[in-house]
Amino acid sequence: MSVFHESACCRPLLLSLALLLCCASLQNEYLATVVDDHGRLLEQHRTSSGLIISAQEVPSLASSQFGMLEVTFQNVSAEWRRIDHLELDFGALVRTTGGVSLPAQEQLAAWYLATLQRNEVRNTNAAAALAGLYLLGETVSAIGTAAGEHELAAGGTALAGSAEAIYGVREYEDQIEHAERVQALPSTYLLSVPFSIPPGLFAKKWVVLGTHDRRTPCVRALLLEYVLQDRSRERVLSRFLKQGDDSEWQRGACTPPSVALDPG
Repeated sequence: MSVFHESACCRPLLLSLALLLCCASLQNEYLATVVDDHGRLLEQHRTSSGLIISAQEVPSLASSQFGMLEVTFQNVSAEWRRIDHLELDFGALVRTTGGVSLPAQEQLAAWYLATLQRNEVRNTNAAAALAGLYLLGETVSAIGTAAGEHELAAGGTALAGSAEAIYGVREYEDQIEHAERVQALPSTYLLSVPFSIPPGLFAKKWVVLGTHDRRTPCVRALLLEYVLQDRSRERVLSRFLKQGDDSEWQRGACTPPSVALDPG
């Protein structure tokens, strides 16, 4: 049973929180740009085969040395598309420093488990803090009511309501993130090929990038090149991070901006 107290003083807060909520989306935040055979960026997102590729980092799974990218292949054509081979390139600066690594398959399970356990600890601490805030608000409200201080009681009620509203928003955001996030399983790993994309539907993939080398510049995009079943080859430049995005990963390298491969 919910113990949420709605009052006039906390309605503006609830409205502001509601405006921050988003719906689960098919595409990721950044649409990839098609690259032609001469290496030139085209002003289009749909490839010749009818694929639209998008990507973004998943901040909740970020750490100081690792970032997880989600990549979505949307097939807007009327035909099945199969990708038989796929390569990633992070630009000349990264190639010369050797600063981006792909964890081996046996390391991915350890990374995933450790990251989830870390998040559980953080969520527990956050829940405890919100519970303390809620109890404080309830206590202040009770004291104000007993003393006949209506403004104090209203303030305590608002504080308690705000704490519960924040908890409800976080729970809703967690549900959305779970709906959007691809499951970290070997079959959905970006480099696990071949994989097929049904017509009118999509395939969500993921990859973990390590940037433990201090020489590694800020990496915000990657060049993705793949070979289709008919042996045709396509390339896209896929941004997954922009200046101002908040993430633990690359926090030092990306401030101030230093771009290894960036569409601008």
